[in-house]
Amino acid sequence: MFTSLLNLDNIFEYKIWTVPMLHPAVAALSHAHADGPKLHELPKSGVVLVDCDEVLLSWHTNFRTWALSQGIALTGEAPLSYNIGGWLGEAHRDLAIDLIRRFNGSAETGFGDLRPLPGVPEFLLKAREAGLRVRVITACSLDPTIMRIRTDNLTRAFGAGLIEDVAFVDLGASKAAELNRHPKGSWWFDDLPKHVEAGNEAGHTGFVVATSHNWAQRDEGTHDHLRWIDGLSDMIPSIEHARCDPFPCP
Repeated sequence: MFTSLLNLDNIFEYKIWTVPMLHPAVAALSHAHADGPKLHELPKSGVVLVDCDEVLLSWHTNFRTWALSQGIALTGEAPLSYNIGGWLGEAHRDLAIDLIRRFNGSAETGFGDLRPLPGVPEFLLKAREAGLRVRVITACSLDPTIMRIRTDNLTRAFGAGLIEDVAFVDLGASKAAELNRHPKGSWWFDDLPKHVEAGNEAGHTGFVVATSHNWAQRDEGTHDHLRWIDGLSDMIPSIEHARCDPFPCP
């Protein structure tokens, strides 16, 4: 973990580093499912917990470029399932975990240069202005090299001071223990419904961030009981309109 990763002085310099547009598979998502939550107060804990890949940073974009450079015939612009085996095509379907580890294992693959998703820098700035403390929980690895690549990437993406802490769990592991470490009543954002469920069970207010690989779950209605948003920018109106005087930071 580390603290004081990002600061306000650098946020405008890094805003231009966002992914310029969503993949077609993501851009096609209908906003009819979520126009943004209608919230009128900030998280009672004063804490915002966020996943990293496809919530803060676009992992799909750089993985796609790298996979194509390795001769992998992808089946589309972005995966349509959390298990990316189908995206990798028949020849590489069973190598998904190995290929993810290879990509994540080096800054040279593009893993160290993931770009912020649209609206994320603005969301982080608004959260900071409102007195919220943003903490990342990422399941990319417990390998020290990969952890360093990730923290360096976040620093380059957003500067220093906007993210208070980054916690790591292993690839594919549960985030429940980390979620229980934080004060109840925090906001929690992840792209995997089961992780959002774990956050709700820990006493947080969870939101599923829609992306290409969870669209089927969203569309089939099996997770209608969860709050869905199309991106962190959906939360900016709630932050701007919430009344937080005095703000209940512990």
